[in-house]
Order: sequence, then C-alpha cells, then structure tokens
Amino acid sequence: MPYYDLRCPHCEKEYVINATITEKTEKTIACPDCKSTDLKTVFKAAPYFKNNDQVFDN
Repeated sequence: MPYYDLRCPHCEKEYVINATITEKTEKTIACPDCKSTDLKTVFKAAPYFKNNDQVFDN
C-alpha cells in the first residue's frame, strides 16, 4: 500500500498515511484528530541527483 502526505483543512494538521488507492479515491481516509474525510494531498519537492557525489534540493 502506498503512503500519502495528506493535510486536513479543518484542523490544519499534516499526516503521512498508509492507505490503499481505493481508500484515497473514495475518500474513506479520515483525519486521525477530527475524523474529517476532506483530506487534501500535500505535494512536496523531491531531491534530484546531479551526479553520484552531490544531492540538490529543489
């Protein structure tokens, strides 16, 4: 199962949640604090590699 970075707009907290794709698309994942199912996906920058010795962040 994939991990999702999710944010709850009601309580303003972010979570990393392990859930199935079906749970995510059907919005059955609930906020652990306020139990809202209106969670939004958080998109984060991923590091990229220039060569084997250096890692650069976006």
